[in-house]
Amino acid sequence: MLTQLKNLFSSFVLKENCSDKNIKKYRWFITPDQTIFGVEKAELSERDLQLLKAFTQPYEALLPSLTTKENEWWKRISNTEESKQPQSTASPYRFVYFIMPEQQADPISFKEALHVLFGYEAPILWLHPNEGVLIEEINEAEDQISYSQIIDTLTSDLYVNIKFLPGPFQSNLTRAPAYYQELVTFARSAFERTDKNVLTYMEAIVFSVLSHTDAADIKSVSTMTLQEFADDQPFLDTLTVFFQCNLNLSEAAKQLYMHRNSLQYRLDKFRQKTGLDVRDFHQAVTVYLGILFKHFR
Repeated sequence: MLTQLKNLFSSFVLKENCSDKNIKKYRWFITPDQTIFGVEKAELSERDLQLLKAFTQPYEALLPSLTTKENEWWKRISNTEESKQPQSTASPYRFVYFIMPEQQADPISFKEALHVLFGYEAPILWLHPNEGVLIEEINEAEDQISYSQIIDTLTSDLYVNIKFLPGPFQSNLTRAPAYYQELVTFARSAFERTDKNVLTYMEAIVFSVLSHTDAADIKSVSTMTLQEFADDQPFLDTLTVFFQCNLNLSEAAKQLYMHRNSLQYRLDKFRQKTGLDVRDFHQAVTVYLGILFKHFR
């Protein structure tokens, strides 16, 4: 393939043979076997670009060099023959989508900061210098990472406004290509419609569904479920914590720094006013959707 490309494009160059001062003159691509090459922008027509995208992926030359693990993960999600073989990992893994404003933090500094926070060099599959998917691998003895805490640290250390969407944990690699595409699609759609910095995978799916739902129906669901509490943001925040604690009253009260009886009183008041008991799973789902619909609006 590379020989054919050299014959087709006179400005063809491998990334390792290009000087730093000339990098921006080229448009860069990466092949399924992870070879990075460039062609001068001036030489490329729109037809050439479409042709190259058919069998390579665009690559940002200013991104960190790929590690061995990152090479392996790119192969797994690229639908190559290797990725089609049944595979499993020794520990669960998940893809975590992230996005930040362009040019707010350089990818190398961002990656080094994550390395410190994670305690190991988590692989990152960069889509753009401000967007990518990191791979989190844990064993059962470890606590899951809090992305809200990571955001607080990155905001104070790098002054970067970043958003995360952690996907569900998986143990089988055969669905990795589909999992990767689904996560990126859901995340991009969701973050266009909410100002939250951390979304759960479930929330992203809901936002994706909402994007195809009539605006009048969205408003109706939110109004009917929340009623007079629709504009009481502190109370909605309290309900959200209660839901995040899996309807556990004691745990939610602890996180809210509130006496258990005080939280009980507020939930009772909500039931009296709306007729919905959020301690019941099915009714809680309805109210939770109402809150998500309100954020969506």
